[in-house]
Amino acid sequence: MLSVTGLTKRYGDETALAALSLSVDGGEFVTLLGPSGCGKTTTLLVIAGHVTPTAGTVSIGGRDVTDSPPEARSCGLVFQQDALFPHMTARENVAYAMAPHDPDEQRQERRVDDLLSLVGMADHAGKHPEQLSGGQRRRVELVRALATDPDVLLLDEPLTGLDRALREDLRAEIARVHDRTGVTTLYVTHDQTEALSLSDRLVILDDGRVVGEGTPRSLYERPPNRFVGSFLGPSAELTATLVSDDPPIAAWCGHEFVLEGSPPDDQITLLFRPDDVGNSFEGTATARDVRVEATVQDASHRGPHSSVTVEAPDGAHLSLAVEGFPDLHRGDDLAVGFDAADLFAFAGGERCAVRRLR
Repeated sequence: MLSVTGLTKRYGDETALAALSLSVDGGEFVTLLGPSGCGKTTTLLVIAGHVTPTAGTVSIGGRDVTDSPPEARSCGLVFQQDALFPHMTARENVAYAMAPHDPDEQRQERRVDDLLSLVGMADHAGKHPEQLSGGQRRRVELVRALATDPDVLLLDEPLTGLDRALREDLRAEIARVHDRTGVTTLYVTHDQTEALSLSDRLVILDDGRVVGEGTPRSLYERPPNRFVGSFLGPSAELTATLVSDDPPIAAWCGHEFVLEGSPPDDQITLLFRPDDVGNSFEGTATARDVRVEATVQDASHRGPHSSVTVEAPDGAHLSLAVEGFPDLHRGDDLAVGFDAADLFAFAGGERCAVRRLR
């Protein structure tokens, strides 16, 4: 339904997008994920027709729309900023989007009623934006973007500026609306939780380039490179040294790991998820392949889980997830353990799998 090929955008000497390519199948929910300034919003605005690319093509429904104006692209767009017309009611805002596409007023009214009901806004149809909460305005903007029955729905960080509880509610609402309508959706965010929970597929950007693409599970469990591994979800990193080439063996704190492939660098980064680490406080450290003595640096309580930072013998700071409110304080000794199978190894930024503990 949506295809972007070789998309490049330069602003003078600055390159915002560098030969970026991606595709979205009909009915699919794909998220562009990456840090601020990586090119996510620029990509969305080029697709919508609000920014002209330096090079590359945009196709929607098999039709090249690279040179078409926004109104000829069959895209619905929800911006980061509140973009409702303040002098119009919720109903009028949605109807205004429909008017150029369907002159039948009765059909318009039915469509507007259906859309507002879809997001629970039927009882607020006569209110102006200033009378609506932030979440209610976002709901109206969402269905206004759907009013013309677009081929592609583009969402540019639509939950920006909302509090945590409201973000969670609207995230669920967006998922429900997508399930009900089946509209092809490209979603932009820097929030990993949003991306992991909403998406059929993720496209991860860095510095205007695609650096990872796949299902949320595949990218989380098998990151293709160090950037994806460290950006997508919480992680901790260890620095190991290559001590043998044949077979390739990396050493860290007295433990040796057999790697796959031929690492191009003597410095090996070992990355793991905090949830995969056992600790002596909970009695889960001794059952792991690798065990080291560490020192508590900090403990932050976060309800059902706490984040505990410890210092390993080589000076590395590791973040652990510990249940409840542990009685741990700076300077306490705490053994930590993990399994070699839970490690991701990267050399030169690229993945080289850990086969086993030597």
